[in-house]
Amino acid sequence: MSNFTKLMAQAAAGNAGGGDFYPYTVNNSVRFNNDDSAYLYRTPSSAGNRKTWTYSCWVKRASSGDHYLFSAHSANTDAGFLGLRFKNTDELQSLGWFSGWITSDALYRDFSAWMHVLFSVDTTQATADDRFKLYVNGTQITDYTSTAFTQNSDTIINSTAQHRIGNDNSTGYLDGYLSQVALVDGQALTPSSFGESKNGVWVPKNLSGLTFGTNGFYLDFADSSNLGNDVSGNNNDFTSSGLTSSDQMVDTPTNNFMVGNPLVAYTSNSQFMREGNLEAHCWDQINYGQGLPQSGKWYFELQGVNTYSAGGYVLYPGVVVGLPSSSQNNWSSDGLTQLVYMIFNNPQQPSRVYSNGAWSNTSSQGASGSIPNNTVIGFAIDMDNGQIDSYVGGTLDHQLTLTSAQLATKDVRLVMQGASNTGVYNIMDLNFGQNGTFNGRKTAQGNSDENGYGDFYYTPPTGYLAVCSQNMPEPTIGPNSATQADEHFNTVLWTGNGSTQAITGVGFQPDFTWIKVRDAVNSHYLFDAVRGADLALFSDSSSAETDYTATGRMTSFDTDGFSVKYSSSTGTNASGNTYVGWNWKANGSGSSNTDGSITSTVSANTDAGISIVTYTGNATAGATVGHGLSSAPELVFFKNRGYAYSWLVQGDALGSPASGYYMWLDRTDAVTTNSSVNTTFGGSTITLDNSPAYNQSGYNIVAYCFAEVEGFSKFGSYTGNGSSDGPFIYTGFRPAWFMIKNISTGGTGYDWIIHDTRRSIYNPSDTQLIANSTVIENRDSGNNSSTAEIDILSNGFKHRTSSGGRNLSGNTYIYMAFAENPFKYSNAR
Repeated sequence: MSNFTKLMAQAAAGNAGGGDFYPYTVNNSVRFNNDDSAYLYRTPSSAGNRKTWTYSCWVKRASSGDHYLFSAHSANTDAGFLGLRFKNTDELQSLGWFSGWITSDALYRDFSAWMHVLFSVDTTQATADDRFKLYVNGTQITDYTSTAFTQNSDTIINSTAQHRIGNDNSTGYLDGYLSQVALVDGQALTPSSFGESKNGVWVPKNLSGLTFGTNGFYLDFADSSNLGNDVSGNNNDFTSSGLTSSDQMVDTPTNNFMVGNPLVAYTSNSQFMREGNLEAHCWDQINYGQGLPQSGKWYFELQGVNTYSAGGYVLYPGVVVGLPSSSQNNWSSDGLTQLVYMIFNNPQQPSRVYSNGAWSNTSSQGASGSIPNNTVIGFAIDMDNGQIDSYVGGTLDHQLTLTSAQLATKDVRLVMQGASNTGVYNIMDLNFGQNGTFNGRKTAQGNSDENGYGDFYYTPPTGYLAVCSQNMPEPTIGPNSATQADEHFNTVLWTGNGSTQAITGVGFQPDFTWIKVRDAVNSHYLFDAVRGADLALFSDSSSAETDYTATGRMTSFDTDGFSVKYSSSTGTNASGNTYVGWNWKANGSGSSNTDGSITSTVSANTDAGISIVTYTGNATAGATVGHGLSSAPELVFFKNRGYAYSWLVQGDALGSPASGYYMWLDRTDAVTTNSSVNTTFGGSTITLDNSPAYNQSGYNIVAYCFAEVEGFSKFGSYTGNGSSDGPFIYTGFRPAWFMIKNISTGGTGYDWIIHDTRRSIYNPSDTQLIANSTVIENRDSGNNSSTAEIDILSNGFKHRTSSGGRNLSGNTYIYMAFAENPFKYSNAR
């Protein structure tokens, strides 16, 4: 049975999901490696319509740089040059010589997912800005700098000059993947001709029905022996240069495969990636990609080449369980909980396995010698049962069973340690199923198939799947599930009217709403359906609960949002002020919960891991309160409603709550411990201590509880590196909202920082609000000073600053994040 047949059978049996989501399936792409100077070219024999045309492609970038998607160049004049590219500063740009250029304000630095780019030109339009339009994922770019085409001017596109895909006139070679590349000659089309929005995801359409015009073309890359084959019916074929049949991939916009992740921060330029991030070069550092899904059985392969054989320098490829606890750079000092390594071509050391902090010669290679160069190593990882199997040359070599604690982390990464000699680069080729050739080095024994799905060198063990979006488990919350992310969390913006106003567009009736005026100094107002819409708490203050029944700040929770009323300040609805409201769905006004020794009122959304809990304290250590969730919460915010006591924050990311680790939401303090807040979060109850922050006798307490749901929410920690090339934090989804806090250092500037994608619609995300402060929305200040802070990406977020509030070297930060879309379906941005 071919891998394709086997994988499809497993998908039908329920081991994979999402194939039914896409109205049209794209089967192939082409990988462009800029080091190979690869491109496609064609010179039309006659001119077409040079004034009106449309270029469309799907692209998955592999790195930053000056990378052309499409160009034609005959002379350095307006009519002699035009190109569409990503600049080396990551803006998307259509570049003419003197006129006809447009440069996006947005930066595009997502290297893990696909995005659709459309460039529509009609120079006959009377309005200058209508003569060219640039779209990403179906949305027109409206924030840009430009110089318009002269009306009725002829562009070089559709002329008899040479047209290129993947470079411009020997410069700007593309680094990444292209799919569904098309040019329509004679029509200025909109994105709806090439794609459509489905539950918030931009997906491809079948292009075969388009009228392509004289010089139009459609490249689907289905023929590996003729990658430039035009299937539009025009036979406007392109010729390839620097491309081979092994550059045909099954990594596409409808089945996104895992690749190495260049966004992981490294030091001293000690690593780089090539071949579409499937070939890693490194020395003395770790290199790993995004995390594996938290359930399922996964298989991938590595092929190592040790380029330095003297002195015992070695290559260590493998997998790691648990995120590094410090610099993310050096596995030997990062407290990794479990490693499996295979050593290539080292005359002084045989193949060995490193696990639980010690080396052992437990592989089948034993003391007989090292693994030769070019040996294919396979890893089969069972995330459900905690089993990691390694294969050497297709033969089972080592089996490792994780402990229950290690299995609970559900965080498995690919790692690599290169030669410990400065400037000596070893090579590791990666294959997650998108191509079994290992860059052309595949031999006749390879296990290929005609379709390429799950194309590996060796046949994977039965039941193990390629690491691609098609095979990822279907999220409980997502665009192909019963509910979508924006039915559990959503952000809305509005302008106050100084009276009463219904705020709509939330998409559901919220149960917890957090409001902040953006352009004025005032508190954050927190309302929930259990306490009542007219009762406010303030995340920036220890103040007791305030009753606004008479004056009104929020008056009701509504079916599609909430209503606000102006009183005497800018709090929620002052005329002309701008506001943001973050909304979570629980389960209405709540019901009595008797799971604990203290009866609580609980409004719980078990699907999304969100609950609102109110109870009356009894000052008894060991008292328990039911939280209503189906698993233990990872993060909880407690507030004494009747007393001016700070917001208590506890969760595993801070350190064990049972050991008294805690923080304050309304302060900038670092994490600390206190013997009176030893807390245990169980599957159904929270065990309290006697601290008045959350258990003062006779006082009403509220607790906002959050449990992690894969693909929707993530609560964790990362370590700063003090660089503008900051840490990449993998969440497994594109965040819609997240909050971060330095827990190692306190004081001015070490705030609770909030970002969302509604206020910052493109990268970098450079507008923040501070949960512990009344300050207006701003870019960073003080310890947080920066001009470009964070990129919000398809599978996490990436720091672009060394500020102390976000990325101080060696400091630990916690974060909580909620999804816009799970990574399985996310577009790049």
